[in-house]
Amino acid sequence: MNFSQSLHIAIIMDGNGRWAQARHQPRLMGHQAGGRALAEIIRNLQDFPIHTLTLYCFSQDNWKRPDAEVQGLWDLFDRFLKRHGPEMLKRNLRFNVIGRRDRIQAKIVRKIRHWETQCRANSGPLIRLAMDYSAKWHLEDAGRLLTPEMDYRSAIEKSQNGIYPVESVDLLIRTGNESRLSDFLLYECAYAELFFLPMAWPDFSSVELAQVIDRYHQRERRFGALPLGQVAQS
Repeated sequence: MNFSQSLHIAIIMDGNGRWAQARHQPRLMGHQAGGRALAEIIRNLQDFPIHTLTLYCFSQDNWKRPDAEVQGLWDLFDRFLKRHGPEMLKRNLRFNVIGRRDRIQAKIVRKIRHWETQCRANSGPLIRLAMDYSAKWHLEDAGRLLTPEMDYRSAIEKSQNGIYPVESVDLLIRTGNESRLSDFLLYECAYAELFFLPMAWPDFSSVELAQVIDRYHQRERRFGALPLGQVAQS
């Protein structure tokens, strides 16, 4: 894959609980279905022009949910690492978790570090999971880390565990029929193209991902400049 021509795609995987409730199932069943949707995307990731896929898995505000749901989400993540860590390594994928780690169970932090280390030598796309994540928290933390020798982007990178460089998002997708960023990658999404989809995350697949990427390429990205034709006329 030519990474210079590939994309950084970010996804807010929303709508799992509502997907389950619409089927008269416990909310955790929706998160399990969302995990299967994520696994399908990972299996097919190298078929897409993507160098980085950042996924919003657990926000700092998600701690406000009922204890049983919170614990269920972390149990699912624990099983995700056990099942898909070896798969990411085998598929030449890199792996990183951004977000706070001081409130995550120690056994899960150990697994995160293990698979980050194991996959570091890979050369394929990077899978970044945002866990216990808040963009506002990282921006504030970056401000505390600033020194005369460190620019703001580097400070954010250090705040986000400093394993891989901070890169601008090209395309952000949110499922679940909501139209907001919800404290996700506020710095990196300054010029991202935003796509808000009505479907819940468990219904999202590689087919929908391909369709959104096609729609993305139909947009004209100017980053504040004039279209090329207008520049020539001025």
